[in-house]
Amino acid sequence: MHLAIVTLVAFFASSPLLAILPSARLAIEFAPSPPYRLAAKCDLSQPIVVLNVVVQNSGRLANEPSAGNDGIVATDAAGTLGGGVALPAIEPGDFVNIALPLRRLGATPAAALVGTHNIIVSIGAVRSASLAVPIPGTLCAPVAVVPTPKPTTTLPPIVPVSPTPTPKPNGSLVLKNPNRSALLFAATPKPGQSLTTTKKGIDLSKVFTIAAPKNLKSAASLTDCGAHAGLIGALFCPDMVKSGNLLLIWDWQPGDGPDDIDGYRVYRVDQGSQLVGTQDKKDLTFVDVPKPAGNDSSYYGGKCYAVSAYSGTRKSALSPPFCAGAGSAAATVRLSANDTSTSSWYKACGGYERHISTHGSMTVGFSYAEKKAILGDSCYNYIYRGGVVFDVSSLRGQRLVSAQLKLGISESKGSGNYSCAEHIGTGVDSWWQHDGWLGGSFGGNVTPINVGPVVTADVTAIVASWMRGEPNYGFVLQGPDENLNAFTDAICTTTYINPQLVVIYF
Repeated sequence: MHLAIVTLVAFFASSPLLAILPSARLAIEFAPSPPYRLAAKCDLSQPIVVLNVVVQNSGRLANEPSAGNDGIVATDAAGTLGGGVALPAIEPGDFVNIALPLRRLGATPAAALVGTHNIIVSIGAVRSASLAVPIPGTLCAPVAVVPTPKPTTTLPPIVPVSPTPTPKPNGSLVLKNPNRSALLFAATPKPGQSLTTTKKGIDLSKVFTIAAPKNLKSAASLTDCGAHAGLIGALFCPDMVKSGNLLLIWDWQPGDGPDDIDGYRVYRVDQGSQLVGTQDKKDLTFVDVPKPAGNDSSYYGGKCYAVSAYSGTRKSALSPPFCAGAGSAAATVRLSANDTSTSSWYKACGGYERHISTHGSMTVGFSYAEKKAILGDSCYNYIYRGGVVFDVSSLRGQRLVSAQLKLGISESKGSGNYSCAEHIGTGVDSWWQHDGWLGGSFGGNVTPINVGPVVTADVTAIVASWMRGEPNYGFVLQGPDENLNAFTDAICTTTYINPQLVVIYF
């Protein structure tokens, strides 16, 4: 008996069946904009680098989250930088953005941190590609200070003059000096008087004072982000806004001061003054303020920020502060379905047909069968439509960023791991209240990404209409073919499970 059990365990341990059991499948990538951020100064007690990591789950189950800082870790080949944070649970087909801070390891001196570090991030046996992170000498190595020579002023020589006695009427003498103007350089100002060599009308306090930024606020839409991120940055606005991070934007004009600045620094100012972000391009007036991993947009509530422009070691005064609240950063909500339905229509070649709807399941596609016989041919054809409805009334009036319909694949016939739904439209009535044929409007012709195990469709335009208050008759999914008169053998049907509507909004 014991031998049989051991043999059975050994069989399953080596069986290829394990390869198809549901599991989480994680992949690690670096965010494109930017993949990392350097600290503003070299404080060895604080992180030197913060990596922007994206972890995606393409498996069939959510991963097991970690409670400690060893869930997702990063190290460099030299063993001088490293760090780790907890890993949250990631649903199948979903992803998370993680801020991964790197600190110096051991007693590594600051000078040894200078140079390029090849960073690899890992979750267990899953590893990322190598990311090159250069740390400049200006950040963590002492900079030799070259004394600036003091300016010298060469005064015109004073030519000695032999005084020519000029008698006054009373008999006294006056000495004349033709180089009297040269003596003005050595003049001593009277109390309360200052000497200057500036031109008339120039105010030195304005020449050397950098103007402070104005109108600091949070980006409340993709349009807001694009207006401050430039042409290239605008390409990354959708991802930055959808991340749920606080995206701060502001305006800056040089005014009477210099216009040659290096960039901007953003501070959190409700508890002292803490640097939270740097923008090193003066033409880009935005900073993405990341939140700790595992926190949603409510993390920013009640926190206040201000921004300063800088040039070298000089900086402007802080802008008027902006305090974040509800709606300052994009929030994400996952809605479960209120109802699902499969509507099938059957027709035989002899002319008999019927249709029926079944609630609580969702199958989409077609199934055609033909039969040739001496006494006459026959055929049996089915077409299937699926319906799913979500209650979005709580989001009415909110500012929508995006909406995605996510569907898990339970079974797919005739198409492998692909989805047979080729079109997604809207219902035309309250189909969940009757058993008739599931009608739909497919004018938008939304197509899902059809590779399993979870398929996704961008339904932003449809959900936007519901959030504006238009009637919500749910989604209707249609297959690639609906020919009840077909005479062929063909099948493409997909049964879907766990429908979710993922809405990102302000």
